[in-house]
Amino acid sequence: MIMNLGEFVIFVLFLTVLLFVPVMIVQFIGRRKPVFKPSLQECPNCGAENHRDKERCYCCGHRFASSPSEGVGTPLIQRVKQADDQKAKRRTTAQSSASTAEKPLPTKQALEE
Repeated sequence: MIMNLGEFVIFVLFLTVLLFVPVMIVQFIGRRKPVFKPSLQECPNCGAENHRDKERCYCCGHRFASSPSEGVGTPLIQRVKQADDQKAKRRTTAQSSASTAEKPLPTKQALEE
C-alpha cells in the first residue's frame, strides 16, 4: 500500500494535532508554578516545597526567616544602638562609683606607716 501526497499530508496533520500539540501543552502547563498551593513556598537552596509558616526547610534546613534588620529603617536601628551604648555607659559608671564607695578611706595611721 503506497500513500499518495494527499494521504501523507493528512497523516502528518493527524500526528501534529493529536500527538505533538497535546505533548507541547502538557509541557507548558507542567512548567508553571501551581496556583492552587498558595500556602507553600519553595526553598531557594534545594527546591523543596515548605509551608509558609515554617522557619526552616524540612529537607535541607535552610532558614526562611528574614533577618531582624530587614524592613526596619536604618535610623531606628542607630537610635536603638545609641540607647544601648548609653545604658552600658551608665552601668559602668554606676559600678565604678559603687566600687570606690565600698573601699574604706585610708586612715592617718595607715598613711604614716
